[in-house]
Amino acid sequence: MNLRKIQSLDNRHLIKHIATCQRDSSYYVVMPLANGGDLSDYWKLHNEAPRDPELILWSLQQMLGLAEAIRALHHDLGGDIHLRHGDLKPGNILYFKGDEGDFLVVADLGVSKVHEQPTGKRDCGTTTRATTEAYEAPEVVLEHAKQPRARTYDIWSLGCVLLEFAIWLFYDMDALDNFKKNRQNASNKEGSFYITAGVKADVSTEVSEAIEAVREAARNQSCNALESLVDLIANKLLVVSLDARFNAQQLRDTLQKILQDAEQNPPHLVNVSERPESRPKIFLPRL
Repeated sequence: MNLRKIQSLDNRHLIKHIATCQRDSSYYVVMPLANGGDLSDYWKLHNEAPRDPELILWSLQQMLGLAEAIRALHHDLGGDIHLRHGDLKPGNILYFKGDEGDFLVVADLGVSKVHEQPTGKRDCGTTTRATTEAYEAPEVVLEHAKQPRARTYDIWSLGCVLLEFAIWLFYDMDALDNFKKNRQNASNKEGSFYITAGVKADVSTEVSEAIEAVREAARNQSCNALESLVDLIANKLLVVSLDARFNAQQLRDTLQKILQDAEQNPPHLVNVSERPESRPKIFLPRL
């Protein structure tokens, strides 16, 4: 049912489904081959690439494309259909390489949830649970976890991915790996981007440190575009309050403005080619 509805969307950054078939009791979905792997594979493959304006602009373009894909899922199915992806993470963002340019695609829509009523009109909780804990939004465990889950759940998860993207742009895969390990502890074994205390939640200390580290690096290198990106992540995406968190349309519009500003002012991107000489503790191996 989900795949048939999603088929109606025409978005380059949303996976296409070529065909479905059944063999015995198993069902299969045929999709284009992601010849570059996923987003994590892209980061590894380009880990040593210079952080020049071309790479920064491409990255911002892909972030906007991902936001547009999520906006399409959330708002473009028509009628009273409301869909969220439910498991956004680097492994579910595919990397396509081609003659017409490389691009990223949101995939793995198997846990996507379609509702025929807005969140406020549904009287039952969310049952979908086949998700990745590290990228789950805090509403999963808060007191309203038994209430219907809003589409802004995806915005938190995408915020996690965009923060990792920004960390990679300023540093490398080692910084990302250390960031993940430093988030993990006895009370946060999966390395979630938030911590809980009773019925309350907040962005974890490690995530706050990472945000400030990347923001400072952006300021030091006069990279207005990436500083604006980090501000967006901190103030509108990785936000526990559902009322304060951006929806997909707001995210798309803000990323578009950040990209447009970067394209019109390329000197603001040049200095990123020089990576920070020292690394904040959050991006170093735990002692």
